[in-house]
Amino acid sequence: MAALDVSIQAQILNLFMKLRRELALTYLFISHNLGVIEHLSDRVIDLRMWMDVMLNGLVIAVCTLLTLDWHLPGGLIEGHHSLDLARTAAFTVLVFAQLFNAFSARSDTRSAFHQIFVNHWLWGAVGLSALLQVAVVHLPVLNVAFGTAPLSLDQWLLCLAMGSTVLWVSEMKKWAGRWTRPTH
Repeated sequence: MAALDVSIQAQILNLFMKLRRELALTYLFISHNLGVIEHLSDRVIDLRMWMDVMLNGLVIAVCTLLTLDWHLPGGLIEGHHSLDLARTAAFTVLVFAQLFNAFSARSDTRSAFHQIFVNHWLWGAVGLSALLQVAVVHLPVLNVAFGTAPLSLDQWLLCLAMGSTVLWVSEMKKWAGRWTRPTH
């Protein structure tokens, strides 16, 4: 590309950028011109993404710890269950939060509900993971192996609600971002 006129180089680079944006392409571009590379490249993870990771981690941690506290005697919320049940509920919230986060992480700007049924592999992985979580919680042999205890329906619903919090916080962040970002 170095042998081409500068205006032709710019047109080609702009075409690459347009194709990447419109078709969601990823490509390997090799050049000795670091300015061109910088222009074409996206950072794998930038400060905004690190902040999203930290926010999601904080939400997941708070929800998991609140669920643990909810089930244990004493603490911020008076609970009345065993340590095994409290740990199981906290573990289940952690698993559900990661499953909900998988849907949210598909895009940092679009809603997780946008074309939600398109990725069948994601649905298969989430379904299998949820099934395995039920097995770990309800099969006696896995209760012994993992130190878990069976959960009641209302405890499952609480875990589902607490685990989904990461999705709702992410959706609010995306919604706010769509209102504050300038449109092109």
